[in-house]
Amino acid sequence: MALYESQFETKFDSPVAAVPAKTLVIASTPRSGSHMLGHSLIETGCFGAPFEYLNPGNLARWREQLGVVGTDDVLSELMRRRTTPNGVFSIKCHWSHLDAVGGFDRLRERLPDPFFVAIRRSDVLKQAISYAIAQQTGVWIDGQPSKGIEPTYNFAQIYACLRELIDHNARWQFALATSGCRWMEVTFEDIHENIAGAVARIAAFMDVTLSERAEPAKLVTHKQSNVVNRMWARRFIEDLHASGGKGVRGIDLRHGLRKVREALVRAA
Repeated sequence: MALYESQFETKFDSPVAAVPAKTLVIASTPRSGSHMLGHSLIETGCFGAPFEYLNPGNLARWREQLGVVGTDDVLSELMRRRTTPNGVFSIKCHWSHLDAVGGFDRLRERLPDPFFVAIRRSDVLKQAISYAIAQQTGVWIDGQPSKGIEPTYNFAQIYACLRELIDHNARWQFALATSGCRWMEVTFEDIHENIAGAVARIAAFMDVTLSERAEPAKLVTHKQSNVVNRMWARRFIEDLHASGGKGVRGIDLRHGLRKVREALVRAA
């Protein structure tokens, strides 16, 4: 997976080093609209710079760039550099990234006064198709260079992406609902239809003051979905029904994600 190179630029550093008083954690899954939300929050100048700092590829680059070894050291240095003057540090985190810091509870302990914003996409099948296309092309973010590969429909890949997204959404929901932490939810559709309203809700939730000038009026990045996504969604539903509700090599939808992955390995 190609890294989002822009995140390493000093333009996202705050003008003066600061100690965070509170943290925004965007609890996300791939292709949920978290990048759109993160960039809009950056534009306000009130939420730090929420990037996927715990993504394994990003984390390795940050260790090299900052000249440190441990994950805690990376986070400490990023908090020093990317906390905005109002005392807010932000990070975007997929469920799969939590292993880098030792799990959900450890993330909560490591970050000052964390507030969680769970972001989900109402149409999870379209999200899974977008995820599969990104895996094939290498284009995860609008403007990223492509591998030059034309995406091709793959039922098994979409099925695996769908199960992973459902599983990770559920894990986020369970962890947030049972931890007693402060959290709220926004959707991909909220962000796309009214980004200023979504940012205002997050600011109110965190008690962050937004100036009128700071409120984003439009999206900074653009949605990547197109006619291919819609065609693949129809085809996937038809193929799933034709299989009698069984996804991959006779693995029923009621089976766990581990068995789906095992079936995909056998089918490879």
